[in-house]
Amino acid sequence: MQIMRSNIKTRNTFAFICFVICISGTAAVAQLRTDDYFAQKWMIDVNLPVGGVVQSSTIKYSPLYPSYLNASLPNLTLSNATSVGIDLEWGCFFGDYNLHGIGGGIIYQSHFYNMTADKFHVEYRAVDGQGSVYRQSISSTGAITEKMRNSQTNIPIVFRTKQILSKKIGFSFDAGLLFNFQNTVNYSSDAAFNYEAIYAYDAKSNESYTHIYDNNPTPSATDWLITVQQYEAHNPNSNVNQYFDSLKARGYNVGLGVKPGNLSGSIKEPWASLGFICRPGMNFKMYERLYFYLGAYASYQVFNLNNRGSISLADTYGSTYTSMFRSVTGLSQLAYGANIGFRVFLGHSEIYINPDGR
Repeated sequence: MQIMRSNIKTRNTFAFICFVICISGTAAVAQLRTDDYFAQKWMIDVNLPVGGVVQSSTIKYSPLYPSYLNASLPNLTLSNATSVGIDLEWGCFFGDYNLHGIGGGIIYQSHFYNMTADKFHVEYRAVDGQGSVYRQSISSTGAITEKMRNSQTNIPIVFRTKQILSKKIGFSFDAGLLFNFQNTVNYSSDAAFNYEAIYAYDAKSNESYTHIYDNNPTPSATDWLITVQQYEAHNPNSNVNQYFDSLKARGYNVGLGVKPGNLSGSIKEPWASLGFICRPGMNFKMYERLYFYLGAYASYQVFNLNNRGSISLADTYGSTYTSMFRSVTGLSQLAYGANIGFRVFLGHSEIYINPDGR
């Protein structure tokens, strides 16, 4: 089992920026007073969150191959994590000045990142086209990278507060719960594999024999090794690709640099989770009830994927490919960044705000 983390180092910076915004906004409230549409009871806003993602993933890779041995399992790393989205939300405010209230809506967000495996190798019991038992060997030709897009749909239920700073500027802050009800992962891989084979024989007599599965990690000296290492050791000046191609034409399940038939796909499963979100920001009046919003956001979610773990990354020559994401059993995500949008305040009249109570 392994824990995977991205190399993004901006969490502390983001927290400090949020703290400064909150403190400066609160301090300014006590100094200014005005009347404005910003103090209306209802609000509708559309926002575009853009930023990054810090992820921690629990990996439990168990090869799903019959009688496998000599497995070199991949070490998975995450890189290039970015996030974009859009949300549509509402707010309802209470009290004499309509400064505090609740809100909700819907948030659609996509996280983009690369998942990379440094290596992959496995050997297992298989049967060829002639019905003969043998040992199949599959190795990646190099590192495997999957380009991932994790699309999420969340419902926020938040406490919303706003404070007037001047006739055209206001501060707002949202904090609350985040309910996830839909997750889809789309992936695209660059994987390619070398398919090699090992045949073992059980001699019945001088003229007959049967194929058996040699489950010794080190093949017997009498085994027939259809491997790159074996061929090049005995034929240093020959073409190994032609050799493997000729054996493939004769029905043997071998080949070099083979790409599976489906290197892209999607994974859609219920990942219901409960998370948290907070959003400080500034509001700038554009025209009467219309405001431009510029702020920051941070959300944290934990997903439990205990139904995963055992997979076969690649199987028979050129067969289906299984995403490495299938080996993720637990996932936590911290999304953060900038938030821009527009807000419309709805109400029947302007309200006079006197912050010092006189």
